[in-house]
Amino acid sequence: MKVCVTFTYGITLLDWKRTGNLAREVALYRRLADNGIEVTLLTYGDGGDRALEAEIAPVRVLPAYEGRIRPTTKLASFLGSLWMPIRLRKKLMTFDLFKTNQIWGGWVAALAALLTGRPWILRCGYEHFRFARMQKKRWWKLLGIWVISFLLYQCAGRVVVTAEFMRDWIRKTFLVGGARISVIPNFIDSDLFTPGGIPWALRKNRVIFVGRLAMQKNLPALVRATAQVGVGLDLVGNGDMETELRQLAAALGADVEFFGAVPNELLPELLGQYRYFALPSFFEGHPKTLLEAMACGLACLGCRVEGVEEVLKHGVTGYLSGTSCGDLAVGLKELMNNPNQAREIGAAAAVQVRETCGMDVVARQELALLGRG
Repeated sequence: MKVCVTFTYGITLLDWKRTGNLAREVALYRRLADNGIEVTLLTYGDGGDRALEAEIAPVRVLPAYEGRIRPTTKLASFLGSLWMPIRLRKKLMTFDLFKTNQIWGGWVAALAALLTGRPWILRCGYEHFRFARMQKKRWWKLLGIWVISFLLYQCAGRVVVTAEFMRDWIRKTFLVGGARISVIPNFIDSDLFTPGGIPWALRKNRVIFVGRLAMQKNLPALVRATAQVGVGLDLVGNGDMETELRQLAAALGADVEFFGAVPNELLPELLGQYRYFALPSFFEGHPKTLLEAMACGLACLGCRVEGVEEVLKHGVTGYLSGTSCGDLAVGLKELMNNPNQAREIGAAAAVQVRETCGMDVVARQELALLGRG
């Protein structure tokens, strides 16, 4: 079977490389290739993406703008994405099925399926309209996102989401029959992310965060909370809030280190040096960084918000708190004042992730979806 995976609107393979996520993002597709599924990634890149093909083999890449000039305006980019399936129709005819990597940009897969007569699957790692509402985008943008999302959900042969609450949200918000929606969680490479390595007693008594330094992540509250508790905080990732966070840490005299982006394949070794992980987000989908920290046996603190409270079982595989600085400080104190319980929570979290989100588990679900299970 030949499957074409269409990229999120505007995203290139080089973008995955720059953020350090290339190896992680292609790992599942490589596993599918081991089971007879030929996967090709349809990206918004050019020759730069083609140059990365050897690095992701046996997965292949089809850069939409190879040998062409990429559009530079928003209107031209959008129109170019609509024209893309028509321009590439001859190549797209060689595929048996189309599948999106995320919903936004899913119109490329929908049009490709229409032009070729092939089936297509709409996958959502997170629900775009829900995130847009949480980000309080303007009403006309929300309306546009809802209309496009509604049309995509209605015409997709199957819809795949990463969490149960997302299925419920889509059923109610977009009137999609539950039988058409499958839940397949984000995968974690359980061969890489393991609780082995440094013994708990020798791990750093600090808190680590991995992710984008963005408003959604509620990091100012975490910086204030760690300063209040008197524990060091290490931030891994880039984002538009970095300058603000540096200034806040300096003003508070907080012990905060900024690591920048770290390639995903190096994260297991880094995470394995810590006891505690915090994800103070206001909202999430099915957060990969939280799952990776749990898989490495860290005691994790998250907030009681959708996308996090479905993953962490309070007092069993993690701790949950409110989103305020004070609530986060209380949660950190509870974790750090009970090191034996924290160690047990980390061990239980690693088992939970391996059993529910391990690569083998998710690959079997994907193969079943594709009719190869």
